[in-house]
Amino acid sequence: MAKNEFALAFNEVLEEKQLAKDVVVSAIESAMVSAYRRAVSASTAQHVEAKLDADPVK
Repeated sequence: MAKNEFALAFNEVLEEKQLAKDVVVSAIESAMVSAYRRAVSASTAQHVEAKLDADPVK
């Protein structure tokens, strides 16, 4: 998915669901951490963090 397509989809979710931007960003970051943990069988004791730079998403 291209950056512009992501921005469009991101903003569409914000508008359709009437959610705050930080709520959606947090949900995406949590999903990315969960997906990584499953993919590499990471222990919950390991610190894994995902950060989404949502500033370019306007």
